[in-house]
Amino acid sequence: MRHGHFGSLALSWTNPGTTDWRWTRLVRKTGGYPTHWRDGFACYEGKLSAYTDIGLANGTTYYYGAYTCDHAGNYSAAVTTYGTPAAPAPTANFTAAPVSGSATLTVNFTDTSTDSPTSWAWDFTNDGTNDSTAQNPSYAYSSAGTYTVKLTATNAQGSDSEVKANYITVTAGGQQSQTWVASTGYSSTQGANQWYYKEWTGSAYQNMTWNAGNGWWNGTYTTCIVGNSWQHPENYLSARTWVSPQTGSTRITGTVTLQNSLSDGTVASIYQNSRSCGVREPLPMAPRNRTT
Repeated sequence: MRHGHFGSLALSWTNPGTTDWRWTRLVRKTGGYPTHWRDGFACYEGKLSAYTDIGLANGTTYYYGAYTCDHAGNYSAAVTTYGTPAAPAPTANFTAAPVSGSATLTVNFTDTSTDSPTSWAWDFTNDGTNDSTAQNPSYAYSSAGTYTVKLTATNAQGSDSEVKANYITVTAGGQQSQTWVASTGYSSTQGANQWYYKEWTGSAYQNMTWNAGNGWWNGTYTTCIVGNSWQHPENYLSARTWVSPQTGSTRITGTVTLQNSLSDGTVASIYQNSRSCGVREPLPMAPRNRTT
C-alpha cells in the first residue's frame, strides 16, 4: 500500500463494493496512527482508490487511516499504513570565485547541490583524481591553463556528477619582487636564505667549512674566509653564491670597499653560472688576490 519518494507518498486502497458506500476519507498524522476519522489532517476525501500525498518532509514518518463513510454519515474502522519519504539522489551543482586570474590563482568552490548530499568528491582538473572531499573547498592553480572541474555529490539514495568544462582560466602570473641581502641572510648553514659559501680552486667551486668559534666560513686555507659582511681570499678565491628561487630577472646592487689601508687591493667579480657579469676595482692598483 505504500511507496515513498522525495517529499511525497503514494497510497492506494480498495473501496467497498456496496451501494451504501458514499466516499473514503484518508487521514494523516505524525507520531502515531489516527484513532478516528477526525483525528488528524484529512488529506483526501472522495471515491478514488489511490492518492499521492505531497509536500511532506523527508525523513519524517507519517501514519495514515483510511475510513469509509456511508450515506448516513457513519464511518468505518480505519485501514492503516505508514510511510517515510526519503530524499532522492542529489542533483550536483556548484559555483566558484574567481573563475579567472593569474597564477597562482586560489579559487573558492561552493556546493549548490540539491536533495541533501552527505559527501562530495571534487576533481579540480578533471584528471580522474579526487582532490578534495570538503563540501566547500579552495584550490590553488599554480600553472597557466584552462581547467575543467567535476563535482560528484552523494547521499544514501545515490550520486550525481556535474562537470563544468573550461570553467577556470589561469594566465601566467607576474612574479613578485624579492630582496636578498648577503649580510642579513648570512647563516651557518649552506643554502639557508638562498646563500652558499664556496671557494674557487681555479677549476671548480667547492663548499667552505663553518668555523663556529669565529663565526665565519673557512676554505682550504684558513685565511680564505667569507664573513658576515666581508670576505678574504687566500690562494683560492672566496665566493658567496646566491641561487634564485624563481625564474625572472635579477638586479644586483652593492658597495665594494677595502677593509683597511693595509689591504693590497681587490677585485669583486659577479658571475651568472660561469659567465662573468662585471668587475669592480675599488682602488687603482694591481690586485694580488681576487674576491669573487
